[in-house]
Amino acid sequence: MIIHVLHNLIKNALYAIASVDKGGVTIRSAVKKDRYCLYVEDTAKGIPAEQLPRIFEAFYTTKAKGAESIGLGLYFCKMALKRMQADIQCESEVGKYARFTITIPLSRAGQRVGR
Repeated sequence: MIIHVLHNLIKNALYAIASVDKGGVTIRSAVKKDRYCLYVEDTAKGIPAEQLPRIFEAFYTTKAKGAESIGLGLYFCKMALKRMQADIQCESEVGKYARFTITIPLSRAGQRVGR
C-alpha cells in the first residue's frame, strides 16, 4: 500500500513541477523516536496556506479547472495510511516548496496491512 501512496505523491510533485516548468523532487527517510518518516518534497510552486487544511478531503483538488483531477489522490493517501496506523502531513510555502511527511510506527514498518 505504501508504494501506491508514494506513487501518488511523486506523481503530484511531478505535475506541480511541470505546471511551472521549474523545481525538483527529493525523497528521503529517517527514523525519529518510535516512528519511521518518509518525506516527499517538491520545489515547484507550493500550496497556499488557506488550501492546506482541505487537501486530504475527498474530491478536493488544488489543480486548475479542466485539469484531469477529481481530488481523490491525497484522500486515498490519508485513508490508506490511517489503515496502517500511519499518518501524512503537509507543510508548504508558496513559490518555494511542498513537503509531505509520512510517519509510520516502527512497530508497523515493513508489515503487510489490510489482508
